[in-house]
Amino acid sequence: MSDKPSAAQRTAWAIEFTKNGTQPEGYKVVQTKTGGLQFRRIVTPSVEIFDKKIASLKKQIEKQEALKKAFLNGTTVTPEEEQVESEEVVEPVEAPAKTEESQ
Repeated sequence: MSDKPSAAQRTAWAIEFTKNGTQPEGYKVVQTKTGGLQFRRIVTPSVEIFDKKIASLKKQIEKQEALKKAFLNGTTVTPEEEQVESEEVVEPVEAPAKTEESQ
């Protein structure tokens, strides 16, 4: 099933818009040069997406600051504070030394 409105729905929306001026929820009305009406789906504004991302990054910074403060004070860290997403550190592995037999 697609999310695209049927022709009957668009017609009902057009009648409702011309009579009362009400827009269907989740759509914006655009009038074309020829006088027709188009109903376009409202996309989530990018500002809201960025605000959510900024909020999550601030939470991560606060957790990192709490870990840093705990480390500098020499206290133990609670398991909730350890669940901060962090990158794993991979130590380099030394190559085996060549012997005369392997050459």
